[in-house]
Amino acid sequence: MLEKTQSLEVERSRLAALYEAAVFVASADTLGELARGFARQVHKVAHADASAVRWSDEANRRYLLQASVGLPQHMIDEEHCVPAVSCLCGQP
Repeated sequence: MLEKTQSLEVERSRLAALYEAAVFVASADTLGELARGFARQVHKVAHADASAVRWSDEANRRYLLQASVGLPQHMIDEEHCVPAVSCLCGQP
């Protein structure tokens, strides 16, 4: 019974996070606001130390840091714009 209760709580938490994200996306007025909200949601839901949202340029050669939560300032400064092949977030 305890296992079922815990499973239901996890699902409830996921649905609540999804609902919060949907409400936020519908109300965001700018791309920056959307990126900051998404970074906050990922940080919260994943219980992460930090999160970042990067957009790629049209040629998918560079990743531009749009928003972050919990990243040290030196990382924000050094990784504002990184070549796709250098980014630890994945390959294009």
